[in-house]
Amino acid sequence: MTDPDEPCVITDSSWRGYERTNVRVIVHGVETDAVEFFDAASYPEPAFVVTAWNPCSEPLDLETNEARNAELRQALEQPGLTVFEAIGESADPTDPWSEPGFAVVGLSSDDARALGRLWRQAAIFEVHGGRRRVVACFEARDGGWHDW
Repeated sequence: MTDPDEPCVITDSSWRGYERTNVRVIVHGVETDAVEFFDAASYPEPAFVVTAWNPCSEPLDLETNEARNAELRQALEQPGLTVFEAIGESADPTDPWSEPGFAVVGLSSDDARALGRLWRQAAIFEVHGGRRRVVACFEARDGGWHDW
C-alpha cells in the first residue's frame, strides 16, 4: 500500500481518465448525471464528489473499499452538509471501472481537497453552474471547467 505520508501522484494518462469520468448522483434509487442534477437543483454553492475507494489509485478488495466508504459516509454526517450517493465510472468501455462515493454540498474548496487528502484520493470532482472539473488533492492542479 502507498505510504500514508506521501502525496498521491497523478500521471498525465490518469488525469485524462479523470477528466473523462462519468459522474452521477443517486437520488431515491435513480442515477442522474451530476452536472444535470445539480444544475437543475440550482444549489448556490458547488458540490464536491469524493470517494474513499482505492487510495492513490491503488486497487483494494471490495470489502476494504466498502468499509472505507462507510467510514467516509459517517464522517460526512455533519451539520451544514448535504450528502448524496454518487458514482464515478470510466467512459472507456475497454477499461471498465467504477467507484461509488458521495456528492457533498456545503464544503469549501479547501475543505473538499483536505477531505480528499484525508481519504488518500489523488483527485475529486467539483460540480457547479452546469459544469464540472477535476481538482487535484495533493497537487496545485485543476482541470478546466467542462460543460456536459
